[in-house]
Amino acid sequence: MNISVKFTFIILISVFNFAGCRKNNTTCDKISFSNVPYCESKDILSEVEIIPLTFSDINYPKNIKNFYVFKDKTIVQDIRNYIFIFDPNGFPLSNSVGKIGNGPGEYSIVTGYAYNPYSSLIEIVTPDKMLFYDDSFNYIKGVKVPSSAGGEGKKPVYFQFVYDISDSEHFIIPSGISENSDEIWLFNSESGEVMKKISFGRGAVASISMQDHCFFKSDNSILFTPPLLSKYIFEITPDDNYNLKPIYEYKYMADGEDFNKLIDFREANEKNAYQLLMSDLPIPVRTVITDKYIIETVKQGNDVKNMYALFYDRISGNVKKCHLYNDSSIILPLLGYSDNTHVYSIIEGNKAKEFVSNIERQDIKVSGKESIKDEEDFVVLKITLI
Repeated sequence: MNISVKFTFIILISVFNFAGCRKNNTTCDKISFSNVPYCESKDILSEVEIIPLTFSDINYPKNIKNFYVFKDKTIVQDIRNYIFIFDPNGFPLSNSVGKIGNGPGEYSIVTGYAYNPYSSLIEIVTPDKMLFYDDSFNYIKGVKVPSSAGGEGKKPVYFQFVYDISDSEHFIIPSGISENSDEIWLFNSESGEVMKKISFGRGAVASISMQDHCFFKSDNSILFTPPLLSKYIFEITPDDNYNLKPIYEYKYMADGEDFNKLIDFREANEKNAYQLLMSDLPIPVRTVITDKYIIETVKQGNDVKNMYALFYDRISGNVKKCHLYNDSSIILPLLGYSDNTHVYSIIEGNKAKEFVSNIERQDIKVSGKESIKDEEDFVVLKITLI
């Protein structure tokens, strides 16, 4: 059972609205990925904890699509749009299986979802509403979202990314197929109003991405990595009226390839999108951020086994590079989520066994490996980095 990895091919004819850190009167840390040597797993991984997820046979997931990990729960979405909640040990607490439908408090399409730590509610965004449930999936309320805000003759707006800044205030980002896909909208679910639209500038390439989460908590601010191929990571602070400030700038996209080479692919057609994705150019497809690291997963060429991860140390400025695969086995899983101190992945039991076998040969500490009972089970890997 393979986790679905889906690339959406959309090329936008555009240029950067942001001219760089200097024009924005800010100081950026420059991140150079040029001439970075490969390292072994032991040079980046300190410890791995394995947490199996227990599903009933009747509700067994059909590929994991997206997930969150909190201190008291793990939340998982599968490709059928079922959402499952587990306790810290991976035992089931509840799921949304009974909420699929077209009746009151039900949904059939999910464009985005989140767990709100301020209200302790699950928020599911559909094409026209934001639905609120408690963590047992009892329906609380539904609020209309501004999905027709594109205006007459324009595409509707579907919201893919959700990040909560209070119990009723949410950052929502239109999907790559929508109008306004280069903006963050500050949405108030009490009033139903969009309080602010914040442009993060169009990149040359949109949605050739596996980005699942765009916002990362950092001290008293939020770090934002766009769901586009962008040169910048931004900071958002409440004290600055939630304006964007670029704080990291990629001097080169991976392996010293000049970012401008990617901008050459501007034609708005599927052929060029496919050429870009299959080219030998290194393309960052997912970013996760901790207090210490910015981690870029990079795709290069048409073989997923050529993927690698770049670890930028936010304190020292050093960069390490690690393969995801060694021949046919996993030496570093695809990282899908992070908090301040850890990174996380969800993989099948057989892949977890491969990964454990590889890292144990490097004397990396592993706990919970005896809990992998079935090769088709899904497990959470909670990874502590050096």
